Amino acid sequence: KNLIWGFRYYLPSLLIYVSGLAGFNLMIQRSGFESTINLLRLIFRLNAFTIILSFFFDFDFLSREAGRFSGINLNANQGGYLAVIALILEFYWYLLKSSRMAIMFSVIIIFAIFLTFSKTAYLMTFIVIGYFFYTLTASRGHSNRTLIQGLMLFLIAGSIILVVLGDNLSQLVSSHEERLLEFGSFLSGEINEETTTNRSFLAFYAYNQILDAPIFGQGFRSFSLMDINKGVHNQLLLLWGEGGILSLFAYLWLGWFYFWNARKLHQNLKYLVRTLVISFETYGLTNHNMYANKGLMLIFALISTIFILRFQYVRNIRFAGP
Repeated sequence: KNLIWGFRYYLPSLLIYVSGLAGFNLMIQRSGFESTINLLRLIFRLNAFTIILSFFFDFDFLSREAGRFSGINLNANQGGYLAVIALILEFYWYLLKSSRMAIMFSVIIIFAIFLTFSKTAYLMTFIVIGYFFYTLTASRGHSNRTLIQGLMLFLIAGSIILVVLGDNLSQLVSSHEERLLEFGSFLSGEINEETTTNRSFLAFYAYNQILDAPIFGQGFRSFSLMDINKGVHNQLLLLWGEGGILSLFAYLWLGWFYFWNARKLHQNLKYLVRTLVISFETYGLTNHNMYANKGLMLIFALISTIFILRFQYVRNIRFAGP
């Protein structure tokens, strides 16, 4: 029964990944890499905008729960994660084109991430923004003027949003003050059940369960729903607990392979790949159903396509940079 469930759960994700590989390969060769990224920017940007829409309007097809907004996404955590991917794509486009609109969209997307009140999404946002400004300063293709322009546009757009929202934003912050303080405590190094929203307890509990069969695992679904009627909320522990040590090693190796080999890419493309990988790994520490996320599988397929085409030395494809 669990084996059948496993195939029903993972097979659609695998099919989406394979379809994404074929689709991105065809799109890049016919339309170019920039056109493909522009299409993805549009899709993920619209998804982030639905989060903001759910803040202003209470439509049936938009989701909100306990003052957290998720738009058309399953929940606020997933909405925040996909909005982070939208932010990465906009930052990449600014690195590529010095596009002012990309910065404007970035600020709007950050506001969408804020509305999810997802601690993991907040953490990923800090990392993505930090790496973005590091890339701006480290890259030989970007001048100090580009860095200053990016900062100024960022601050101006952010100020406009603060002024427009005014009291609404103050009320929103007040209603989630405890959650925001917990995130601040987490950043200061305080890790407990409150700052991790019970994730640390679930991780320790799952680890003790894994020790019963650390080599071969305990099979599908054993950690998606543990005997305490909760999932493990950790992708690494899920793979280890259900599929054994080889499943965990394969997952870690794949992430490291992408991250390490990104050094061979142009600076802008390296930023894109590495921030996506970092966001995958960070998100994986707080959830156990990331492979059911269709948007994630498409981004996995995009990264794989980038490396496949690079390693095959396909020269007629218009990648960003030399």
